[in-house]
Amino acid sequence: MLRLTKKADYGLMALKFLAENPDSASISAKDIAEAYHIPQQLLAKILQRLVKEGLLRSHAGMNGGYTLSR
Repeated sequence: MLRLTKKADYGLMALKFLAENPDSASISAKDIAEAYHIPQQLLAKILQRLVKEGLLRSHAGMNGGYTLSR
């Protein structure tokens, strides 16, 4: 059986949420955290790491958030 850390699990959940909502311009960390009941600050750190690794793109500003890079 494959065991994942909480951070890996949360990261996969965020990627799944973004993949299920491709029509959205960008989705905030707050929206993802609320959907899955994940601590928002922890999720923000995980999303930043996913951006650094090239899996996500981040968008700053009023309508900012995250989108899948591919």
